[in-house]
Amino acid sequence: MAHLRVTCGDHLDLRTNARRGDHRQNGRGFWAVAAAFATIQFGGAIPIPLYGLWRGRFSFGNGTLTAISKFASLTATAMNTGGLGAGTLFAGVIAAYAHDPVRLVFWIYLATVAAALLGVSTVAETVRRQERVSWRPRGLGLPGARRGTFWLAGAAAFAVFSQLGLYSSLVPSFLAGSLHEHNLAVAGTVSAAIFLVATATQLSFHRVTPGRAINAGLALLLAGLALIELGLWTGDLGVLLVGTLGGGLAVGFAFMGAAATVDLLASPERRGQVLATFFCCAYAGLSCPALAVGIATDSVSVTSATLACAVAIGVISIATMIPFLTGRARADTAA
Repeated sequence: MAHLRVTCGDHLDLRTNARRGDHRQNGRGFWAVAAAFATIQFGGAIPIPLYGLWRGRFSFGNGTLTAISKFASLTATAMNTGGLGAGTLFAGVIAAYAHDPVRLVFWIYLATVAAALLGVSTVAETVRRQERVSWRPRGLGLPGARRGTFWLAGAAAFAVFSQLGLYSSLVPSFLAGSLHEHNLAVAGTVSAAIFLVATATQLSFHRVTPGRAINAGLALLLAGLALIELGLWTGDLGVLLVGTLGGGLAVGFAFMGAAATVDLLASPERRGQVLATFFCCAYAGLSCPALAVGIATDSVSVTSATLACAVAIGVISIATMIPFLTGRARADTAA
């Protein structure tokens, strides 16, 4: 059977039965659901800049602080980077300039959730079959073929999300400790930058094929990690920001390519289960390495702990990239 070569931007259209023109008829519903999705991710990132306030109030140690910056992020799902970035930026501004920010920020968020719920309630059903739909959790699952390629895509997502977790948990402390910058709006802005760059990357380069996106993302990850670590070691904000740019590009390319690859491998009836497994890989990367660094910093320096984590992420990235570069794994064709 001939393989169909696809790009990251059109991979979702391959396995759906939507007819041409349906997106125009259901445009309002599409954007209402998209806004609700972004609202969920928005809330997942709100706590990141606020932990600086809670740390003093509740006497958090590094391990506790990191364990709590990560459980919130686990609420996010697909296409989360824009919502996470906006939530971080918003919370930083509120924390810096509003009265009683740790309550106000969530009241505002509840208002946006209510608006999103109202929008979704007006969306027309797009399923044309009239049979009764029963909902039940399906659990995790794997594709029927090319499971090796699936796990490589999961490893790519794990690697770039590990960088996100490491970055978002360390930047507020770095700004306050090394640069004596205690304005939480600045912390929120810098923390949000890597998410927003990742979002812009996906919007701008969606015509790249999945394999090239993964390879570009993992190569950029190595450069971004090196610069972020250099910025942390030297206390140079400029170097850290350049590393942030590289890291955001890495997340955008690799996550987009990996998600497209997994969607190509999943059959329609198992797509939800397969994607759930993929996102478990991604969010394990978001939480576990950053949590390990937080615990380790109770015994060793922050720079030493983050360096060890960065080296581990780099090794995973290289090991994942080699099969795609050598052609032993294909991410550009449907199964």
